[in-house]
Amino acid sequence: MSFWADLKVRTKQLVLIGICCLAMLVVGGVGMLDMKKLNTHLGASNENLRQVAILGEMKNSFLTMRLMLLANGLTKEPAKIRERLVDFGKTTASIREKIKALEATSLTPEGKEKLDTFKKGFELYASTGQKSGETTAAAIESQDPNAIDAANKWGLQNLAPLYAKPAEAISLLVESQVKSSQISYETDQSIYRRDVLLMMVIIFLAVTASFTIGLFISRSITGPLGRVFTTMSKVAAGDLTAHSDVDSRDEMGLLSTEVNTMSAKLQGIITQVAQSAVRVASSSGHLQSTSDQIATGAEEVASQTGTVATASEEMAATSSDIARNCLSAAESSSFASDTARSGAAVVQETITGMERIAGRVKQAAKTVEELGARSDQIGAIIGTIEDIADQTNLLALNAAIEAARAGDQGRGFAVVADEVRALAERTTRATREIGEMIKAIQTETKGAVNAMEEGVSEVEKGTASSMKSGEALQGILNQVNELTMQVNQIATAAEEQTATTGEITVNIHQITDVVHQTAKGATETATAAADLARQAEELQRLVGQFKLA
Repeated sequence: MSFWADLKVRTKQLVLIGICCLAMLVVGGVGMLDMKKLNTHLGASNENLRQVAILGEMKNSFLTMRLMLLANGLTKEPAKIRERLVDFGKTTASIREKIKALEATSLTPEGKEKLDTFKKGFELYASTGQKSGETTAAAIESQDPNAIDAANKWGLQNLAPLYAKPAEAISLLVESQVKSSQISYETDQSIYRRDVLLMMVIIFLAVTASFTIGLFISRSITGPLGRVFTTMSKVAAGDLTAHSDVDSRDEMGLLSTEVNTMSAKLQGIITQVAQSAVRVASSSGHLQSTSDQIATGAEEVASQTGTVATASEEMAATSSDIARNCLSAAESSSFASDTARSGAAVVQETITGMERIAGRVKQAAKTVEELGARSDQIGAIIGTIEDIADQTNLLALNAAIEAARAGDQGRGFAVVADEVRALAERTTRATREIGEMIKAIQTETKGAVNAMEEGVSEVEKGTASSMKSGEALQGILNQVNELTMQVNQIATAAEEQTATTGEITVNIHQITDVVHQTAKGATETATAAADLARQAEELQRLVGQFKLA
């Protein structure tokens, strides 16, 4: 049974065709043999009938000869007797020819014996009859009544005994040939009935064998094909755990193996897509949380930079006051001591303000650095999302290839693969846009950090200058002559400090703009992450249509 199941469909069909051809050869061979036998019997029957016909003609001709001789005894005209003698001779010659024809046929030994008996009796009867006719004709011509009576009497006495034996022989020969023909006919009928029965049996066996093997071949094809079709229907409906149990090595077995392989590959691909969708959903949630944190941090940085800007404006106003006070001190030396004290107090306030500004700027720089670190984290997360998107795109491409191999049964998988690939492309575009925004934020954040570091340096310089101004004012108290020079130095330093403070204010405003842009980018990133999460949920819903275990 296993051997038959492993045969190719073409081989099975050839077996059926071979059996049908063999049956036709057997039927044809038996028919040819029967036809040959029938032809032989028909030849024998034809020869037998020909013999019967010749014998019948001979019997009739022999009877005609007797009638001619009897008629001669009743005829009184010699001319008619001589005419009959001519016909008698012709009939005799005809019978001799028929005897030769019969001798050329295949008579039985008994038939040949009877024919020989007839031939001898016929020849004797023919010669005696010819002689009797001539004697009768001569007697009638002589018109001698005694001669005529003697001739008739001689004829009756000699011809009648000679006729009986050959007539009996020819009659027996005719009966024998008729009987032989009847036996031959009955034999032919028996052979015919036997051959018809044999042909019917052979045809019945051939038809039965062909039908049985054809039915068996049909079931060996339609059965496995139905099971494979059922498996493919389940796979098309989303049940990737379906498995065909056809294990033969014919075309149906090969088709079953390919269907099982396709189902297993699709199951692996869809499983990977499902896992990737889970990872994308998790990463998108993490990205959204991080983006919210960045937005909150950016708002805090914006608030701190506003405070720093206010302090910078106050420092600029203080620097202007210092410059004016220094000019007043230069114009009025008499008030140098008082102005010096006032200047020392102002310088002390300036130092305190600068230290406060330095603290604020350092805090802002630290916040911006943290913002940069958060941006780096976002960049790493975006890299992970890009990798996941690339892997998802690759899996979608593999699914499309497998669906194309599956033909019509894989159209559903092709649609899913297109949706997955489209989702992966949208994810890639979104992550690239986010990456570009993060890079811009990182660049601007680094610029802000550098500007704040420069501001801190300038504030430290201003603090040092203010300390020098305090020492100068202490010197003014001791050396009034050096007051003018020290005041000029203070005025110069105050002008430089004013310019530096203006630059710090401008930089802080730029930092504020960058922070606002960062907050806006973080909000857009959070929106993109939420959209990515929705797409991941949609991907999980599509994957959930398949039965994987």
